[in-house]
Amino acid sequence: MPKANETALVNACLAYLTASNAYVWRNNTGAVRSTYTRKRDGKTRERMIRFNKPGMSDIVGVGPYGTFIAVECKRLPNRLKDGSNQADFLEKIALMGGFATCVYDVEQLQKEWKEFFNANT
Repeated sequence: MPKANETALVNACLAYLTASNAYVWRNNTGAVRSTYTRKRDGKTRERMIRFNKPGMSDIVGVGPYGTFIAVECKRLPNRLKDGSNQADFLEKIALMGGFATCVYDVEQLQKEWKEFFNANT
C-alpha cells in the first residue's frame, strides 16, 4: 500500500474485514465542550460530552463465531505506545479472546486475521 493517511488505512481495513464476513464500523472517540441553559432557572452552564471510552480502537465489530474485533490503525512513523489507553484496550480484548491488533498497512491485517482464525477454529 503506498503512503496514505490514516483515514485511507481505516477505510481499506474496513473493506477487507467486511469482505471477510465481519460486521465492523469506524469508531470515533473524543469530547466536545458544550453550553446549555437550564430550564429550571435559566442559567447557562458548560459541560463536556464524551464519545466512547478513551483508548477504544479505530475499528470495532463482530467477526465469525461472534469474535469481538478491535483494530487500531496507525500510519508510520506513529506507533502504538506501551501503556497507552489504546494499548491497554487492545490487551484487554485479546485477553478475553477477541481479535485485537494494531496495524500499519492492510497487508498486516490480512496476515494477522488469517493467523488468528486458523489458530482459533
